[in-house]
Amino acid sequence: MKVTEIGSRGLMFDFEDGETTLGQTIVYLIKGEKYFFLCDTQTGSKPMNLVKDYIEEELKNKQLIIFNSHYHWDHIWGNDFFEDSIIVSHSKARDNMIENAEKELKENSKFVEGKIKIKYPDITFDKKLSFEDEGVEFIYAPGHTSGHAICYDKKEKIVFVGDLVEEPIPMFFDKDLDAFRNSLEYILTMNANTYVTTHSYIASEEMVNVNLQYVKAVIDNKKTPEKILKNYPDIETLDKFNRNNVMMLKYENILKNSNNNFDGDRFREELYKEMKIDKSKYDSSVEMIASIDKDKLEKKLKEKV
Repeated sequence: MKVTEIGSRGLMFDFEDGETTLGQTIVYLIKGEKYFFLCDTQTGSKPMNLVKDYIEEELKNKQLIIFNSHYHWDHIWGNDFFEDSIIVSHSKARDNMIENAEKELKENSKFVEGKIKIKYPDITFDKKLSFEDEGVEFIYAPGHTSGHAICYDKKEKIVFVGDLVEEPIPMFFDKDLDAFRNSLEYILTMNANTYVTTHSYIASEEMVNVNLQYVKAVIDNKKTPEKILKNYPDIETLDKFNRNNVMMLKYENILKNSNNNFDGDRFREELYKEMKIDKSKYDSSVEMIASIDKDKLEKKLKEKV
């Protein structure tokens, strides 16, 4: 684990490839006067124990606030490790956890590191939660998921963006791309000095703009900008996943609104079966969804509604 000081009170814990089951991942800490703010908790007690060992002496006289940027398993599995901590998230993120956390634990058990007990946020917010004396804000910024939020250190002008910004392009797990665009545009208005990401180390303002250009292209149903393709020629699979996944999410939402008993997981299983997709051929759901012909997928989805 590599620890980097960011500004005068930030610590970036960088779990590099090979150190954890997940690969390169960032956990970020802000050392306030009364509170320590830990952004996300990785994949369990093992990586969090490394963080605890590093800050244990300073933490004795502080209250630890854990911030979950969103509900995905690689951001919440260490929630239970720190006793007496207070966990904070957006209200939708907590709802998403309740709906998905146990299922994701079963599906991704090979990534478990140490002991895991799913622990949900104690405090939620809708638009913003501010610790004024500490100069720290948690701000709703949907896009990657419907409940995604960011953490802003106003004193240092450092923003932890979670999975909202990634290199080369972000991943879409929510249908509302207009919200994603708005969140990225908002981040650019913050005039932050540093953008800390979960999976792409520290992002430049240019990278935020690249992510924004990509989101806009998908909204407008246009091809990925040539500038992005030139610099990142291997993004075809991720791009196809994003476009297909958003399409499915939109149709699933239509069906959900017309049927209170709609089961999204069962719907996808039946869809894949009807399209004769052999899940065993793929290493991940991302690869599988990316492999589906977009036109055939849209035709099949239209038949469903």
